[in-house]
Amino acid sequence: MFVEPPVRVDPEAMVGWADCPSPSHHYDQTWVTGLLQAAASRVGVRSGEEQQFDFTGAGTVLVQSSEKVIDDSAVVRSITGQLPGVSVAGLQQINSHLQSQMSQHQ
Repeated sequence: MFVEPPVRVDPEAMVGWADCPSPSHHYDQTWVTGLLQAAASRVGVRSGEEQQFDFTGAGTVLVQSSEKVIDDSAVVRSITGQLPGVSVAGLQQINSHLQSQMSQHQ
């Protein structure tokens, strides 16, 4: 997607920029110390949301529409470790969601 400044972009979602001044770095300390980030970091998940690039002025920023998961092994271990306690109805809901996600990636 092409986006015109002003815009704040996750470095993992940014592909490049043209005719813009170099971005300034934005570091969100509240994200790092927040409950969600603390829980995610315990299982090895890093979102990249704590560091952002700010673009201002004229130009264009190219951003991918979705981020690729770099290493999801900790997330998979966490989810599969919780499956034995999920009801049949819950497993069916999870299965439905997984099938939907997989069809989007094909």
